[in-house]
Amino acid sequence: ALLAEFGDSLRDAPYREAARLLLLAALDGKDDARIVRSFETLKEKDPEFTLGFEPVLRVATAYRTLKEFERAYLLETALLDEAFGKDLKVAGLLADEGRLRRAFELREQLWLAYPASAVSMQAWLALSDEMLTLAPHAHDDARLKAEKLERAELQRSGMRLLMRFLSLHPGDPLAPEAGLSLVSAWLSLEDYAQASALAGRLAKRYAKPRFADSFLYSKAVAEWSLGHVDDAVKLLERIATVETVDESGRKEPSVNRALAWYILGQVHHARRDAAKAIDAYERVADQFADAREALQALRERQLVLPELSIARPGEPAQVTVSSRNLKSAELLVYPVDLLTLCLREKNLQHVAAVKLAGIAPVVRTQVELATKDPFVAAEQVVKLPLEKAGAYLVLCRAEERHASGLVLVTPLDLEVREDPSGRVRTHVLRHSDQAYVPGVDVRVVGSADAEFRSGKSDPRGLFIADGVHGTTTVIARLGGDQYAFFRGTTSLGLPPPGAPVEKAAAEADRAAAQQQEGGQQGDYFRNVFEMNKNLQQERQQNWKKEVEKSRKGVQINKGQ
Repeated sequence: ALLAEFGDSLRDAPYREAARLLLLAALDGKDDARIVRSFETLKEKDPEFTLGFEPVLRVATAYRTLKEFERAYLLETALLDEAFGKDLKVAGLLADEGRLRRAFELREQLWLAYPASAVSMQAWLALSDEMLTLAPHAHDDARLKAEKLERAELQRSGMRLLMRFLSLHPGDPLAPEAGLSLVSAWLSLEDYAQASALAGRLAKRYAKPRFADSFLYSKAVAEWSLGHVDDAVKLLERIATVETVDESGRKEPSVNRALAWYILGQVHHARRDAAKAIDAYERVADQFADAREALQALRERQLVLPELSIARPGEPAQVTVSSRNLKSAELLVYPVDLLTLCLREKNLQHVAAVKLAGIAPVVRTQVELATKDPFVAAEQVVKLPLEKAGAYLVLCRAEERHASGLVLVTPLDLEVREDPSGRVRTHVLRHSDQAYVPGVDVRVVGSADAEFRSGKSDPRGLFIADGVHGTTTVIARLGGDQYAFFRGTTSLGLPPPGAPVEKAAAEADRAAAQQQEGGQQGDYFRNVFEMNKNLQQERQQNWKKEVEKSRKGVQINKGQ
C-alpha cells in the first residue's frame, strides 16, 4: 500500500528499503507472481543490491514458472558465474600456499564442472596462459621445482588446454585469442611446420582483420623459416599491400606491414634481386637499422687493388682491379724508390696518400669497369707495359673512390720463416734458378715496432731479424731497381691466438653473435608475440579480479 499510494513521492532510501522488504516477504510467501513483481521493482530502484545465492535461485525459479525463460536464464547464468568465482578462490588459496600443481588441477576441474560462460572461458584461457608463461622459467623457479613441474609438462599442458578450447568452442568470442596463443606457443618451440599449418586454418576460420592478419603473417614467416620461400613471398606481399576498412570506414594497413616489407627485402636480397631488395628495404629503412645497412651495402661503391703484384723483367705486368657499382676508372703508374718509401711510410698502409707532386706517371690508362652485379665485386685484369725492373706505385681513381697498390718487376724472390717469439729468417733467391743471393739490403719491421731491423743477406742469402712485434713487413733491394717484398699475417712477439684472454674474448663475440641472431629471429614474430602477450595480461588481470571479488551473492541487475 505504501508503494502503491505514495511511491511517486517517496525518497529513494525508503523506497529501496520498502522494495527489499517486499521481495523478502514474497520469497517467504513463495508467491511466484509477487516474487517477480517485487524483484522487478527492486531492480529498477536498487540495481546494485546483492541477493544471496539461495534467494536468487528462488527468483529464477519464479521466472521460469511464469515462462519468463530468458530472465530465468540470465539469473541462473549470473548465479553460476558467482558460484564459479567462489570456487576459484580455493584455487587462488592453493596457489598462494605454493601448491601450484593442485591449483592447476582444480582450475581445470572447475572448468569441466561448470557450463561454458564468458567467465569460465576467460578463466580457462588464463590457466593456459599461466602454464605457458611459467614454462620457460621452470628450471629456476623454486615453487615449480618443489612441485616437480618441469618445462615440458607445463608447455604440453598449456597447449593441450588451448587445443581443447578450439575443438569444443570454435565459435566462442575468445576462440581467436586461443588460436593466437596456440600459434605463438608453436612458434616459441620453433616448430614452424605446426605453426604454419595451424595459422593457415585459423586465418580461414577467423576472418576479422585483427586476428586473420596475424595468423597469415605467422604462416608467412613460418613458411620462410621452413625454406618455402615462394609460398612465404605470396603471403608477405599480400600482407604488405592489403588495406582493411575499420568500423568508421577508414582504410588501414596491416599492423605487420613494416615487418612484411623488411622480410621481403631479405628474401629478394638472398635471391640476388637487387632492384626488388632495394625497393623493399627503402620502405622500412626508417624502422630497421639492418634495412638501412643493407641499402648502404647494396649501393656501396668499391674499388680495390691488390697490395702487391709481381712481374718478371721482360714479361708483361698486370694488375687486377676489383670494383662494384662503378662504371670506369683511371689508372696512373709511377716509378718509386720502394726502400725510401717504406722507410718513410713504415708499412705502406697509407701508400695511397703518398704525395707524388711533380712526378709524371709512366702509364696513364682509362678502364671500363664491368660491375653489373651490385652484390659481388667484379674483377678484371689490366695489362701494364712495365718490362723494366723496378717498383711501381699504381693509383686507381673512379668517381670519389681511390685505390692503390704496388707492382714489382723483379728477378728476386723472398722465402720468409716467422717464429712466434719474434724471430724472422729471410732468404733472398733469384727467381730463375732459385739460387741464394748474397749482399742484398734487407729491412724488417713489425706492425708494433717503431724501427726497422736492417742488414745484408749473407752468402746463404739469409738475413735474421729478432725482436719483431706484430705482423711482419720485409723489403729487400739489390742495386737500384731490383726489389722483393713480403707481408706477414701472423702476429709475432705478442700473446698467440688462443691465449686465455683472447679465447674469452672470442667466446664472448660468438655468444653475442648467437644472441643477436636469436633476437633477430624473435623480431620477425614481435608483433604476433606482443599482441598475444597483451591479451594474456588482460586475461590474467581478469582472472585475479574474479579470485579477489567478494562473493556474497548476485547483483540483481545481472537479471536484465
